[in-house]
This record gives sequence, C-alpha cells and structure tokens, in this order.
Amino acid sequence: MPRAALSLLESPHRRTFFCFATHLRSAGDAAMLGPMDTFALFALCVIAALFWNWWSDRSAAELAIRVAHKACTDAGVTWLDQNVQRVRKRLARSDEGRLTWQRDFDFEFSANGDERQIGRVSLVGSRVVGLIGPDRAPTLYVGGARPI
Repeated sequence: MPRAALSLLESPHRRTFFCFATHLRSAGDAAMLGPMDTFALFALCVIAALFWNWWSDRSAAELAIRVAHKACTDAGVTWLDQNVQRVRKRLARSDEGRLTWQRDFDFEFSANGDERQIGRVSLVGSRVVGLIGPDRAPTLYVGGARPI
C-alpha cells in the first residue's frame, strides 16, 4: 500500500477513508462504483435536477410578479391578491435557438374595484416575451396642451 494511503489509515478520518477504500480493487485502481452506488448517484442527480427546476420556477414567478406589479402601477389599476399563478409550462426555443421553458403566469387586476380582470405574463427562460393586461391610462388633452 502506498505511503500516503498508510498515513490516511492512521489519521482521525480513517472511517471515511475505509468507506472509500472498500471500493478500490488495489492501491493503483480508480474507484469502482457498485450498483447501489450508481443508484445513489442517479438519485442524487434527479434530486438536483428537481431542485434546479423548482428554483428556476420560483425565479420566473418572482420576475412575473415584478412585471405584473409594474404593469398595474403604470396603468393606474389595482393589482388584486398581489400574486401570480403559473398556468402553463412547456418547452420552447429562445431567440438564440436554445431549448428552454416557456412559462405563462396569470394575475388579476381591477380598474374600478367591482370586477376582476385577468392578465397574463409570458416568459421564455428569464426573458419577458408577452404581457396581456392593463393598458396605460390614456393621457387626456382638453383644449390646450395641458394634461388632465
């Protein structure tokens, strides 16, 4: 056994080394993964992918919230419930040609407080590609050039 491996056997971390060393055929071989280790690695990759997907969804929802809030503020309407709901998620191509997620989020607003209207924010990746919702309040001119 090489000298470095022997010094690890005498270190306080020898249990960790023994767990790793059980996968070695000899001192010169690389680690060989068994079927259970392969499953654990696969499960870890699946969990990491699910976490990344959840994190990406939350980032997109936060962007949709900012866009919906700004649209309602600019239009002078009331943004109801202060949240968005993802109503669709599908694969789409970005402008660069990469395959990414297209997410559509709905939100509700009211112009006069009596009725609820639905707006939609569409995102491809982290880029806003569409907004259906409140329009900016028109500027009215009566007589001269002074806005009311």
